[in-house]
Amino acid sequence: MKTAEDFKRQAKLKNIVWWGIHECSMCGYGCGYKIDGDNLYYDNGCDCSYGGGPKPRNWENLASHYNMQSSEKYKKEMDKFWGFK
Repeated sequence: MKTAEDFKRQAKLKNIVWWGIHECSMCGYGCGYKIDGDNLYYDNGCDCSYGGGPKPRNWENLASHYNMQSSEKYKKEMDKFWGFK
């Protein structure tokens, strides 16, 4: 299990400012987490949904997304992206 602090630390260490989660199945817009210092937003702002631009999130939301995954293959991809060993 990873914590919010694990992700905050790695974002700073690896200078991560965007974590793409998926693309809209209708228009291909890249949805994901935007990282701005200690501030975190989720952007699902394509014109296909009622996204309305990036919405504030807390780091626990991001950690929950990671921790709820059951696919070991996907977790390995995420670990590589974040620099977890």
